Amino acid sequence: MQPDLSLIICTYERPENLSRCLASVMGQSIDLSRIEVVIADDGSRDATSAIAHEFAATTPFPVRFVTHPHTGFCPSRCRNEGAAASTSDYLVFLDGDCLIAPNFLATQLRKRRAGVVRIGDCIRLSQSISARIDEQKARSGSYQRLVPWRSRLAALKLAMKDTKHHLLRDPLRPVLTSNNIGIWRQDYERVNGFDEMFIGWGSEDRDFGLRLKRAGLSLQTIMWWTVPVHLWHPPAPSHPKNWLDGPNIAYHNRPARLTQCPRGLRKRSISDLQMLVRLTALQRKQVRIPSWLETNISAEVRPEIEILFASPTSQFTGDADCNILVVPSIAGIDSTLLARAHYFVVSRPIDGIATERQLVPQDLEFLIKSLANPLLPKLGARAAA
Repeated sequence: MQPDLSLIICTYERPENLSRCLASVMGQSIDLSRIEVVIADDGSRDATSAIAHEFAATTPFPVRFVTHPHTGFCPSRCRNEGAAASTSDYLVFLDGDCLIAPNFLATQLRKRRAGVVRIGDCIRLSQSISARIDEQKARSGSYQRLVPWRSRLAALKLAMKDTKHHLLRDPLRPVLTSNNIGIWRQDYERVNGFDEMFIGWGSEDRDFGLRLKRAGLSLQTIMWWTVPVHLWHPPAPSHPKNWLDGPNIAYHNRPARLTQCPRGLRKRSISDLQMLVRLTALQRKQVRIPSWLETNISAEVRPEIEILFASPTSQFTGDADCNILVVPSIAGIDSTLLARAHYFVVSRPIDGIATERQLVPQDLEFLIKSLANPLLPKLGARAAA
């Protein structure tokens, strides 16, 4: 029988924390026969696998352990592989350093809504408090008595702030944090899961949240009703002091973000891209539109890439994730049209626009290929080579 909920726990080489996390799962108030657990590992070479298999031998619900060779910290890959190995229509993501209160999974089930992604964060415990929590406290939930009241108040304030952003329809907030997510499988698949281009600590969850919002989903907090706690551990080697200095910021801040990421649950190719080319036959020759672009246009599907020839009256449809503007001349072009473009096809540079967003006509085909496969070298690097 299909479970009502799949709990996907992401972990990497913190076996003691994972043991306590799994103990808290066993203390859930819900009928445990309604769930399954997938432990998604990032290639641990310690006791993690043994702990997962020992746990699986003692539970009244299915447990799966998925792993891969470690080639660099990539929680996105763990979550995608965990989702692929799960069977429920509703997915809950948790980090293996987190403990969940006895009401957590029951609350996630009760708060499921169509078109809604349940988000939250966790209360981060100090090293000294974390050391006082054993598996018995994790399972019973008695560890909650050790949580400082200031931390509880901070969690309440975050719930208030996230609710405000939701009610105000903020396009960028609330920010999704990947250690506490409840999402329908169909919504996870709608954006192709997490983007595995994020290697190292940070930003993959913000990117995931922005793409979910772009897909029309509502991010709503779960923290009014239940809040996990995070066990202390040393910072990951790729963890910067300031997240803005992280290794993934440049990719996160790329000019255009496809709602269905290129390297997620599915590894996409150019043939997957939906493109709308709004150029006349003469303009196509001027811009050197390759013939294979013609096969990717579909009137029934929202375009991911729109290519438009700039004129005093032209406007983007507003539907595409990536707007490419062909600019024969800047004269007479509306500033609003320029502001909505992510990339510019130009014959000569335009002042005031970042050079990495400008390309000559012969590079248009390469740009589109790189949107489908970000592993390709950047335009500048290719030119230098």
